Amino acid sequence: MQLAWRRKVPGPRRFSPERLRALEHLDRPDLDPEERRRSYADLDTIARLPGQSGPLWRAVRRLARRHQASRGGPPLRLLELGAGTGALGLRLAARLAARGARVELVLTDLRAEQLPPGGESGRLKVVPRRLDALRDAFPETDIAFANLLIHHFAGEEARALLERMRGAARLGGAVYDLDRNAFAFRFVGWTFPLWVRSPVTASDALASVQQAFRTDELLRLARDAGIEAPRARRIMGLRNLLWWEARAEAPRIVQPGV
Repeated sequence: MQLAWRRKVPGPRRFSPERLRALEHLDRPDLDPEERRRSYADLDTIARLPGQSGPLWRAVRRLARRHQASRGGPPLRLLELGAGTGALGLRLAARLAARGARVELVLTDLRAEQLPPGGESGRLKVVPRRLDALRDAFPETDIAFANLLIHHFAGEEARALLERMRGAARLGGAVYDLDRNAFAFRFVGWTFPLWVRSPVTASDALASVQQAFRTDELLRLARDAGIEAPRARRIMGLRNLLWWEARAEAPRIVQPGV
């Protein structure tokens, strides 16, 4: 419980309809490592709550159905951007593998030290990799996805990220993030301090909502990024899911340096 979190970690106090950028505490390089670990543990717990990862799982599963690899052929390649500890991507990939798919999961983050070790077990291969989502070349992939990442970027950066995902993913991609609205701001402001283990989580949750994109803004960014027929919807008044299917089975675009 973090009822006195405001004394420990400053955070936004009032919701603004306008998008207000802020550097979240978890993104600060000087954050205490133990506080960082506790906050990441909070995020992993959140991802397990009912309704949190389900919409992203259904979008990835639908895209995965288009993968027509024959026995002995190439595995289904998944690329997660801003993976954090990799816990969410691992769960999605494991569920696909349990359904009979051969899966190669590339977990990427700007901070690679918290990513899980690589390895191969059964039908699942895991490849951790440090990657700057705006500057480094993406590995070729079938499906690219990101959870709680896009709100960290300015509008033009977010558009560029979506454009890079579109170019790298043969089957399509998905973005799962928060929605900027007063209900979401008040909900996380009242509930998170009651159960999270880190005051960083309570503060960053409000900052994340305040700088998140609304559903219509995400759709506009996707269209500006050249994504054909993007789909987006708000979920439970708290989250947004943006996803798209590539229109043609075109050869993967291998970016320079891969």
